Amino acid sequence: MKLLIENWRKYLNEDTGNCFPGERTLYHGTLIDNLESIREFGLDAEIADEEGLTAFVDQFYDIPEDSFADQPHRYVYLSDKHDLDNTLTAIRFHISKKLDKYFHDITEEDIRIHGLLVIAKCVDTEDSYMDPADEDEFSSRPHGVEPGDYYFEAISGDIFLTGKKLVRFFRRKGLIPWKNPFGGKTQ
Repeated sequence: MKLLIENWRKYLNEDTGNCFPGERTLYHGTLIDNLESIREFGLDAEIADEEGLTAFVDQFYDIPEDSFADQPHRYVYLSDKHDLDNTLTAIRFHISKKLDKYFHDITEEDIRIHGLLVIAKCVDTEDSYMDPADEDEFSSRPHGVEPGDYYFEAISGDIFLTGKKLVRFFRRKGLIPWKNPFGGKTQ
């Protein structure tokens, strides 16, 4: 059992020693309801759009549906280890919509029951990264892409964390518990 845990920790390690230059480990937060589809088809913006799953960017930023008319493609958004808080925010957002709860009322237990973290290892990120230092890049990037985002039309996942493993992962990264910005109970 100890060897299994050691191997699992090595696999989740961000050390890029196993990846080629320009590759990194990326993270995507969603609902556990999407697990089977993601396992079968990967993270695919077109499939997600057909199933109504791309609403995160539209709803989170209050983007009108017709604003994408000039864009031929939709994208799946991922974060690297420096922006894992964005991934947890996406999970909390999806859960709040699913449970019809206020975003700040989402609990650690809600994350454990409904959350899914998709981890993509050794991804070539050369043409899919929004560099925070390059302000001119904003005009050439799709709607909803923020500095630090990675975006793809489709990408496969290598590791899927749910339940207690998901919560432990975010705890180890210092993202759980989070503080309620309104001075309420810390989650």
